[in-house]
Amino acid sequence: ATTDSDNIVGICRVLRGRGKVSGRDGAFSVQGGGILLLDSGGAYTFTAQENLLANLIVFDRRLFSSSYAYQLGREALLPFHIMMRECRLLTEQDTHYEEIVTTLEIIWQEAALGETASPIMAVAMLWRLAAQLQRQLAESGSQAHSVRQTRNLERLDPAVQYMYRCYDTKITLQDMAKAANMRVPNFSSVFRETMGIPPMEYLNR
Repeated sequence: ATTDSDNIVGICRVLRGRGKVSGRDGAFSVQGGGILLLDSGGAYTFTAQENLLANLIVFDRRLFSSSYAYQLGREALLPFHIMMRECRLLTEQDTHYEEIVTTLEIIWQEAALGETASPIMAVAMLWRLAAQLQRQLAESGSQAHSVRQTRNLERLDPAVQYMYRCYDTKITLQDMAKAANMRVPNFSSVFRETMGIPPMEYLNR
């Protein structure tokens, strides 16, 4: 699965079997019942080990930000960003798992129906899913830290994307900070806090 736009977000529900998913940040196992959020602009390889079958739902994250409820939309996207960053796999052990599965099933059914009202219902269900994920995160106890980390990642993302695009050319610390629209000292501090290493080391790796 490849998302060809920075604005595309994927929701993968493993229906049966087991296998591995490989992405930019490594590989991990999945099995029937698991729900995985896929980062935008990423490439993922699914390797089946036992009859792996999955549904993939993709949507444009701008549906959360193109309306007057912009700030609410930013908050709605936070759980998606957090779970994508953590490669968090939802399972039957999670409190809101059944509710989340029901919402995903409705989205899938609406896509299959293809009626005039289907896109409206699908969007409504995505907002509902965002609320359910927010509740799931709140119960994990690490939401505050995750929110801070995710907001920092959003600030740094233009610089990281710049590195991936131009890594074969000479890139300076000033170039990275400019891409993120930040001052160099602040950029370096936020980058080290968020990524765990200095920006130049990240680039070299």
